[in-house]
Amino acid sequence: MTRAQKYIFRQELPEKNKPLINQTKHYILPPKKLLTYTSLILAGFCLGLLTIFFYTQVQATNYHIYCLKENLAALDMETQELSGKLARLSSLEKVEAAATTRLGMVPADNNNVLLVKVPVEKKESAAIKK
Repeated sequence: MTRAQKYIFRQELPEKNKPLINQTKHYILPPKKLLTYTSLILAGFCLGLLTIFFYTQVQATNYHIYCLKENLAALDMETQELSGKLARLSSLEKVEAAATTRLGMVPADNNNVLLVKVPVEKKESAAIKK
């Protein structure tokens, strides 16, 4: 029993401010490689964000083009309707009816027609005189 009492091990708690001796920091990767990999991951993330940004810009432009095409189709329909309406209203029968009813005009008689002869100068002679 004396031998057992002789070899009693005591462990003391380390002091808080006491530096640890013979302890080295063990990294999974060296600091240079860690910095390189971190910067590559960050660059990939930024490229992903940039790709998403450009994709949304393309989609917004496509939507704007789609809206403009719909607007153009509506304007084409309106133009065709107005052209048809113009053709109906500009027919000779409609013009004659509007002239006689609204404006009070009278159809012309062939007996009351007066023809006037107007002398026409040639364009070449007028140019030579100048």
